Amino acid sequence: MNFFLTIFFSLLIFSANAEDLIIDIRGYYKNDEIVMQNENKLVHYHSKGNWSDNLNNYGKFKCKGSLLINKSGKRTDNELVLCELEDVNGEYIWFIPKRSNSEWEAGVGETSIVSATKKYKKLIGITCVYAVSYYKDTFHSKNKCKY
Repeated sequence: MNFFLTIFFSLLIFSANAEDLIIDIRGYYKNDEIVMQNENKLVHYHSKGNWSDNLNNYGKFKCKGSLLINKSGKRTDNELVLCELEDVNGEYIWFIPKRSNSEWEAGVGETSIVSATKKYKKLIGITCVYAVSYYKDTFHSKNKCKY
């Protein structure tokens, strides 16, 4: 899986053009889980860290949400995670990441930018492709947005 993500990250970066927004996110996460008798589990997810993009914006971020994972480790459609990016000027972007039926440990998906403050308002409604990989309690994600 790590080889796949390395290839995906490389393609994501090298296929970018001047109209693409590339957001790099790194941080730490913590899960609180309830495991049911059938081995499905509810996961409350919380992450925080920092971000930067190819337009020289940067700042801190946090994500919170809940999702159901089936006993084979696959995500179900029953999830809601919301992420908040704050730049150093106090401007915000909020997005919802989705990875349908993929493994919990790593994968690719889409984020939908659902809200933003004045500097980033033009991004509302844009869907971005992202890849994420995890190591212990850390993760790294790349998001590519066309606008």
